[in-house]
Amino acid sequence: MKNRFLHQPLQETLNPTKIGQKGVAPCEEMPERAEGVAFDAIAYPNRSLTRPGFMALMLVVIMVNIISAGFYTALGAWPIALFAVVDVLVVWLAFQISYRQGRLQERIMIVGDRLLVTRTAANGRQSCWSLPAYWTRLEYKLPMEHDDQIKLTLSGDVLVLGRFLSPNERGELAQALDNAMQELKKSPPPSYPK
Repeated sequence: MKNRFLHQPLQETLNPTKIGQKGVAPCEEMPERAEGVAFDAIAYPNRSLTRPGFMALMLVVIMVNIISAGFYTALGAWPIALFAVVDVLVVWLAFQISYRQGRLQERIMIVGDRLLVTRTAANGRQSCWSLPAYWTRLEYKLPMEHDDQIKLTLSGDVLVLGRFLSPNERGELAQALDNAMQELKKSPPPSYPK
């Protein structure tokens, strides 16, 4: 019997476009704001703690650790001070990793008859997809739940959008993109690209 609570994440099968491929703009040449842009959205993860909030939290963590380390050192348990330093370093490192992951973003654009997706990883590396918007199918369900995904499919290949967004944000993005694609599809279809 299959466990309905197990979730297998969807594997993407749509490879990024090769830079310099005929008819495909490299990531660096993706339009910033051009004529004919029917849809333009930038999705990025939420960060609930601002930099000033992070500094205040670290100040509290440092103060609590200094007080506890001083107390235990006065009692003769001086190794506790070493653990207090490690504690501060671990909290700082965890937040640095979280802030680095916060640099992840996806830009979704419809320009002319092309659907352009640029994904920028936390390390700054970009992956780009240039899809024929008319022939690309958008799959999603509403209301979005935690494990639901926005999928772009083309010829059996899949590209997942907004994995890092909350369900409500994924639903809003899916509806906005769907509306833009439906508007584009009101015009006669171009020939299927080879």
